[in-house]
Amino acid sequence: MEQNQQDFDDSEEIVFPTATFEPVKIGEFRAVSHLEELLDLLNVKSNRYILHTKATLIGDDRFVDATLLLATDYFYFIGPEENENSFEVFSYLEIQTMNETAPADGNLILNFYPTARSDKEAPFCMVIHLSKDEEDIAEKSFKFHTILKRQNAICWQRYFEDKMEIRAPEIYQYHVYALKVTAGSKFGTRFENRFLVFSNIFIFNVKMKSEKSRLNRRVFSFNEKLWYHPIEALTKLVLEPCKKVDKAKYLLHMYFDGDLQNKVLVNLKKKKQKKNERTFGFNDVDQFRTTLYELMRIYDLLKKTQLPVEDKFPEPLI
Repeated sequence: MEQNQQDFDDSEEIVFPTATFEPVKIGEFRAVSHLEELLDLLNVKSNRYILHTKATLIGDDRFVDATLLLATDYFYFIGPEENENSFEVFSYLEIQTMNETAPADGNLILNFYPTARSDKEAPFCMVIHLSKDEEDIAEKSFKFHTILKRQNAICWQRYFEDKMEIRAPEIYQYHVYALKVTAGSKFGTRFENRFLVFSNIFIFNVKMKSEKSRLNRRVFSFNEKLWYHPIEALTKLVLEPCKKVDKAKYLLHMYFDGDLQNKVLVNLKKKKQKKNERTFGFNDVDQFRTTLYELMRIYDLLKKTQLPVEDKFPEPLI
């Protein structure tokens, strides 16, 4: 013990480093980053920001260099000047469809809702060419496409669940901009713009008001839900070409079991439906097929069986 004590006493003194602090002088601030400047310009809170990059907008033989910034509810294009007059705000609710070209090209294509009463009018289309940097362009393209698609779905779900008062256990699933077809009226067959909305329980026919915004874009606002049918009451779907090709190319006929649908509606304390058949027209084959898929998917979840489909097209669509 004495030896150990002696060894300790003879050892060198242990010196710990001393922390030093330099007070921040009044008036001194750290440099503001370029991203913070952009968020301040757009009045976007940092917790709403998702991603941004340099990009080129391509359209009408014009190439405009800009910064593309994605936030939770809106996305923005900021011109080179980066001032209050050089940016454009877009809602995800304005996007009707989107797609990529070959991912290696770094091009995203956004199609906005048409501005005319007929959805046959070519919609406002925006091509976004993402700039190449140290990140692989294919991965970058996939990332931005995925975020745009996800935010579009999230914003529409939030919008319809709020406006239509959809509450748990009912949950929004899908919507599509289509043409409600009404035959046999004194004006002949009518084709009316509607939103067809699916929850995990109902099919809704929704009427929306619309008005033009800048750049020939169309902005929708909820008007009313006109009718609804329980998806579990579907008996079959019939697909056929539309004879009035100037109005629509593809027709979707939905047939319901009248007794079952009204039994479900009464149990849910909702108004009975007199009709057991509804028809909608489409001009975009991809949206037509996606609508079929979503209906069949929800029906399968409810009934644990496949929904019968009769395809009358010369070359089957499904």
